[in-house]
Amino acid sequence: MIIGKSKLLTAILCMASFGVVTAVLGEDYNNRGRQVFKIDALPTTGVNDLCGSPLFDFPFRFTFVGEYDPSPNATDALPLTQESCANNDLILATTTDPDFQAASVPEGIPLDASSLNKNLPLNRVPTIININSTRGQVPFRRDVPLSPVIVNGVSKENITLDDWFAAKATAILICRPNGTARLKTRFKNLVPNGIYTMWEIWRTTTDSGGVGLAAVPVGGVPNVFVANGRGFGRYARELSGCPMTNITPEGATMAFIDVVYHSDGGVTGGLPGLGGTVSTFIDENGAEYESTLPVGTISHTQLVFPMIVDEL
Repeated sequence: MIIGKSKLLTAILCMASFGVVTAVLGEDYNNRGRQVFKIDALPTTGVNDLCGSPLFDFPFRFTFVGEYDPSPNATDALPLTQESCANNDLILATTTDPDFQAASVPEGIPLDASSLNKNLPLNRVPTIININSTRGQVPFRRDVPLSPVIVNGVSKENITLDDWFAAKATAILICRPNGTARLKTRFKNLVPNGIYTMWEIWRTTTDSGGVGLAAVPVGGVPNVFVANGRGFGRYARELSGCPMTNITPEGATMAFIDVVYHSDGGVTGGLPGLGGTVSTFIDENGAEYESTLPVGTISHTQLVFPMIVDEL
């Protein structure tokens, strides 16, 4: 997925200087001439977003999770703010970012998701239940006896802000003299049994010479891992270059790596979301409706590994 913005690109070639990157651990690692970087992840609520504010000196900011609004007529989650995020017990819910939608949805496709798919607690997001890709709610595993039916494998408890921010992760990036690299990551306190994907977020240039954003799978497709029942997970991939030192011929740099939680229990191949896809849903009363599948309704950025980017 590539998003453009009409602003000249200023390449940032220095490594992150705000303490989450422990600079080179060993330039002569095991006498093999390898550079090793240790990178600690930061909590996030979207791409370059933390409770409505940007994290980095980066030209884009998108929010992909909100605060559940219990009002009977609510049509969307409440926006997260620095003030509301002081409440660790607030329940996280689905939402969409209008700026992201405007920049990423193809012409002729409905710009936004149905209101029925917004303001849903993250543990109540519809999943595919039929061979024709129809989506709907399914019961929680502990609510039904063992039987050949689709059930929800995550916890019945709502995901709170405290749960979300409890996630931790560390990455080790090993850059070899031949130009290749290996990324190894470990996670804890993720959504138990949750499905996750890893995305390289690149600062690029558009055809018009402006600054753009590209999201591609880390190390290629598949870029998926599943947390265990205690929220632990691992992800490792070979990379064709070292993100800390490699710049493409077009001047693109890997700004950070996003860790995305898929609340619908599915993945989306080489794209972080399916905002241009219209799917059929069945609500809890059995009525059918249609909606697109944008980021924020089926997937949500939970952690970020800073690479070539500066903290604000």
